Amino acid sequence: MVAELEKISYDDSGGFRAEYISETYGFWHFHPEYELILNTKNNGTRIVGDSVELFDQYDMVLIGGNIPHCWNYYKKGNGVSGESGIMLHFKINSLGEDLLSQHEMHKVRELLIDAQRGIVFSVDDARKAEHFLI
Repeated sequence: MVAELEKISYDDSGGFRAEYISETYGFWHFHPEYELILNTKNNGTRIVGDSVELFDQYDMVLIGGNIPHCWNYYKKGNGVSGESGIMLHFKINSLGEDLLSQHEMHKVRELLIDAQRGIVFSVDDARKAEHFLI
């Protein structure tokens, strides 16, 4: 199956876009932006590149640009409706080379490099991140 290019549009011409997600967000796609997704309610199957894994609530993943991915949510009864998490898209250049080149940011640079294969965070980290939802 060929992944579909998703065009991410930004309301203010900025480099960050956050939106709430629902269980209907499950098509095989890619985009040049990084994606940080936090699922707080549902479970299902997460496919990122060549990795296929089951996920449950409090699943948080950081994906580098141009990596095909999708989430297939399992339905319970009539289906779970409403917001089930949050997704943030951002352009790497939105962080700025001046900021990323600082010595103190070397761990962030490593994280962004590691995201080129996808990073799954712990459930504890995902629970902590939930407190910062918009």
